[in-house]
Amino acid sequence: MTRKITKKSMYVGMLVVTSDLLGAQVRTLSHIFKDTNMVELQWMEGTSHCSQGFDYSLCSIPSIKQIEHSINDHGALLGVNEILNF
Repeated sequence: MTRKITKKSMYVGMLVVTSDLLGAQVRTLSHIFKDTNMVELQWMEGTSHCSQGFDYSLCSIPSIKQIEHSINDHGALLGVNEILNF
């Protein structure tokens, strides 16, 4: 079971999921927008670098099983030093 995150506890580079499903893809928090509920998440899909905005309230701390599944299904997690600034 994943645990919800408060916006105050979020930080760039944090690993998050947006679903409680075991197969949820683990994503990296890449930007926290001020004065809004939005955050930006980045992740890899094979060799493709992906990015999308989400409401922070949808983000949870991933379980170890979700991290394992994400690595097995989608490849390496996106590290903080791989975050792209748009």
